[in-house]
Amino acid sequence: RIEGMATLAYNAFVADVAKGRGVSVKVVQSEAWGRGAILDAAEGARVGLVDGVQSFDETLAQLAKAVRSG
Repeated sequence: RIEGMATLAYNAFVADVAKGRGVSVKVVQSEAWGRGAILDAAEGARVGLVDGVQSFDETLAQLAKAVRSG
């Protein structure tokens, strides 16, 4: 039962990542994308899992700027 729940959660996560990144499920499950392993930020950026890496303060400044500009 727990294994089945984990599989469902994994499949939903992979499908959401694929949709959000505009790639196929096979790409998300590929070795190049970590095959479900944990990657650090730099590696995630290198393989296309994230758009970029920035500090928390940089993120807050970016959000504040977006809010001010509407």
